[in-house]
Amino acid sequence: MDFPGHKSMKLAENSERPFPENAKFVCDATWEWRKELALKGKGDVQLKLRLVEWTVDQVKATPCLCDVFGAKWSELEYFSLLLQPFFISLAINVSDVDVTLGSLAQRQLIDTNLIDTINKALDMAHPFVIAGRYLEHGLVMDGLNIALGTQVFIPMDIMTTDNVIRFGARKCPGQYQGLAIMSGLFQKHILTHAKFQPAVNHRHSGRDILDVIKMVKRQWKSFCIKDM
Repeated sequence: MDFPGHKSMKLAENSERPFPENAKFVCDATWEWRKELALKGKGDVQLKLRLVEWTVDQVKATPCLCDVFGAKWSELEYFSLLLQPFFISLAINVSDVDVTLGSLAQRQLIDTNLIDTINKALDMAHPFVIAGRYLEHGLVMDGLNIALGTQVFIPMDIMTTDNVIRFGARKCPGQYQGLAIMSGLFQKHILTHAKFQPAVNHRHSGRDILDVIKMVKRQWKSFCIKDM
């Protein structure tokens, strides 16, 4: 992402600042967003707002980051640049991959190559159950003819990591951070340790088929798509 002042940002300067001990609510708040995304209920609004305020405060306490947008960081369009891809989506998606890796470890299916293991987990249960795109201009290619104004849903589980799929400008910038975290965290001695039980207390999964069906129906209705 290109924005004013990005070349002067030195985020490494803040790496020595420890994560606040009183910030456990950050993780709790991500569960509230997960609850809504998985259609399991209404999230705690106050807890979510607390995370938003905390995020803005952290930005203000980090001069090299705060200077990029200044006072605008308090606006939805700006704090979401950090909150959505680097906190909410990251926490949800990495924890989903955790659970799959735990299942692989229990069946002794951990590969020698760590990246192969992570890709295997992504292929088995991709954290994005369904991706959706609105084709304003339709799509005609390789014998495929999709009408203008069609909402397309992509079931990610039918794809594998060796497929090529592009999401353009809306591609999540947090994916690289997520892969870096998983590459560093999921070492074989951790994955095979008896205490590695990521499925314990893992809440609000949206992966079961009934939730997927409800999600598609809700998306379909929200875009008011008529039979063609």
